[in-house]
Amino acid sequence: MVAETVSLRFEVSMLHTGLLALTPIQREALVMVFFSGLTYPEVAAVLGIPLPTVKTRIRDGLIRLRRIFDQQTRDTAAAA
Repeated sequence: MVAETVSLRFEVSMLHTGLLALTPIQREALVMVFFSGLTYPEVAAVLGIPLPTVKTRIRDGLIRLRRIFDQQTRDTAAAA
């Protein structure tokens, strides 16, 4: 139970750090889709931008998050 709580807190911390490392436009699109539950077309309508632009922002943001998480994982493993 304690190990699960520590693991969850670590993952939340990684997510928070990762989101802060994104550009504001990437973070905005990702938060709207993954945390607010909006669809891509809904995000496009809310932001007043074309749907392909929303898709690009989300794709680029996810790629950047993956790189950040991979680096954080390597750093954590090296510190252990």
